[in-house]
Parts: sequence; C-alpha cells; structure tokens
Amino acid sequence: MRYWISILFIVVFTSITYAQDAPSEDEIKQVILAESPMTVIGTFENESGFEAIIESYGCVSIDNTEYGLELLTVRNSQIDQTIWRTEQLISCSGLDTYGFQFVRWVGDVLYFDSGREGSPHGASFAFIVEPLFRNTGEAEQLGSALFSHLGDYLVTWDTSGIITITTADMMERQSITLDIPDLAIANVIWLPDQRGVIIIQIDDIMLPQDSLVTYIDRERMTQTALLNPQN
Repeated sequence: MRYWISILFIVVFTSITYAQDAPSEDEIKQVILAESPMTVIGTFENESGFEAIIESYGCVSIDNTEYGLELLTVRNSQIDQTIWRTEQLISCSGLDTYGFQFVRWVGDVLYFDSGREGSPHGASFAFIVEPLFRNTGEAEQLGSALFSHLGDYLVTWDTSGIITITTADMMERQSITLDIPDLAIANVIWLPDQRGVIIIQIDDIMLPQDSLVTYIDRERMTQTALLNPQN
C-alpha cells in the first residue's frame, strides 16, 4: 500500500512541478516577439481599400520545443487604421497544416484558413481541409468548407454527414444529410460550372476498402449515388 502511495505522490508531484515550470502561451509569445525577426508573408487587398497582412515570426526554441507566431491583420489602408487582428501560435515540429492563408474577399469580409504550409512532414493520410474562418469582428470558424471555382458559392460539411451550400456572403443556405452519413467524407469537389458538388466517402480514413461517390445538385439540393460498390 505504501508503495502505491509513494508512486502516486511522485506522479502527482512531477505533474504539478511540470505544470508550474511550463511556460504559458503569453510567455512563449513574448519570447518569440523578442527573439525572432518579423517577416511579411503576404498582403491581400480588396476593391474597397481594405488590406489583409500576414506577419510571421520564425521558430524559437523554448524548453526544447520550437514555436513560431503569426499575426493576421485587416486594416483600412486609405485611412491607415487597423480594423481587426488575430494571431496563431505555431508548434514548428507539428504535423499536417499550419500558417495563415488568404482564401477570398467577399465584400469587406476576409475568408482565411491556417493551411499555408500543407503537410511539412508528409504525414497526411487522407484529404485534409483546414477549417475556414472569416473576420466578422472575430475569427468566425465555418469548419470544413470549400468555395466554388467562380467564388459564388460555398459548401461546408461535418462529421455527421450534413452538407450545406450557401451563397458566398452566407445570406442564403440549404442543407442536406447524406444517405449514408456514417461513412467518412474523404473529398469534396465542386463542378466547374458551380451546378453541384461531388462527395467522396470512404469507410476508413487509414485503410479504406469501401467508397461511395455522391453528386449533390446545388439548385434542387438532391443527391444521386454515382458509385456505390455495396449495390
């Protein structure tokens, strides 16, 4: 009994000590800002004179882990006024996608994601779409989303199999639930003429054996199975 109490005390003590010693996000940001030079990754201006700017602070080693920082700012360049800003702390050794990326202006609303670097370690096993955001006074997260090629429409989807198609300004929307929502969505493809989207589903992200291809008509919001090996 004393043995297990001793082990438990060591684990708890170590956890508490580590939690106390581990730097907070604010402390990490302060170190990065002090030690890393700033680089402007890109700028993106709309027709109204609003400008989006991505500022990047390179990786700094803190407690044997490398961190970076990025700032995304929207400003009115005509009157030199900052309208909105958000930031993202980056673990430089992380997998998959990271880094702010411009997607599209819709009026004076900026759509962006954090997938600029792609998959730096080649560890993406399936189709990955970083959550789409837009600045509406805050970073509003739209989830998995994809603009049509001409930019007039936006499709969003989630793990429950609900597909939503909206106008680019998100003022009009329609939703439909896939016939087999349990299958994971592996890819979403807009038709070039924006008439609809192709949804590719698979039974397993890592080792797929079954797949289902469905076409969703944008105007009628109907679905048609194009490929279903189970039938």
